Amino acid sequence: MGIANAQRALGYIRIIAEFISQPEWRDVVQVFGIMNEAHVSVIGREQMISLYALAIFSLRRGLTRNM
Repeated sequence: MGIANAQRALGYIRIIAEFISQPEWRDVVQVFGIMNEAHVSVIGREQMISLYALAIFSLRRGLTRNM
């Protein structure tokens, strides 16, 4: 379920980023952050780095899409 959960999380991050970047919400939502309390010793450091890199990419793409 790890990969499925990561993909689901990335999907939600993308949806939220696209929503809050709409003109009517851009000045209302000042900050959107990602917090994860994953067990890195179980998941693996490289997998976590990859997940965060994909999340940052999704955020940047979502936030710039509506600008």
